[in-house]
Amino acid sequence: DVGTRNDRCNGSGVCAGDVITCPVSSTCVSYAPNGDDCDMLASPAGTSCDDGNPNTQSDSCDGAGVCRGEVVECPPSTQCTTYEVGPSGCIPVVRVGEGCNDNNLGTRNDVCDAQGRCAGEVIACSNMGQCFIGTPNGSECVQTPLPEGTDCDTPFDHPFFCDGNGNCLPERCDPSETGVSCERN
Repeated sequence: DVGTRNDRCNGSGVCAGDVITCPVSSTCVSYAPNGDDCDMLASPAGTSCDDGNPNTQSDSCDGAGVCRGEVVECPPSTQCTTYEVGPSGCIPVVRVGEGCNDNNLGTRNDVCDAQGRCAGEVIACSNMGQCFIGTPNGSECVQTPLPEGTDCDTPFDHPFFCDGNGNCLPERCDPSETGVSCERN
């Protein structure tokens, strides 16, 4: 029997041996006992198989008993899109509605959209007064005083300037020096 080795007769006229245990067969290789050990029988090259690697496709036997696939290189993942390898290549998986950061301080509540882009709602800033500028910081508007000396409008005939603290103040007003009235129009 080719399925046993070290065959011997037992005193009752029966010949018996040790059972040969071969490795488990797969799509690309099978094993058969030969009376001493096991013969490996490789499937023909090109036989379809699955190498168990999700990052390969077109897996086939190499003719030497190994299942190999072609490695699929997918684009790098972003915060809104990852990639899975499918039968025909890379399949984008978009994380619609998940939080992200678009790195734009002019937006807030950033989320991934259906195209795999990260976008947020625009933060609209208004100024507290003519000597302030509103600047978004990613979540709200920050009011910053304009630099000292910035012109500001008033109903007076003489010049007014921002003082650097958010106030619109008159330039020193002395009608005898400037020839301009400091009174309201």
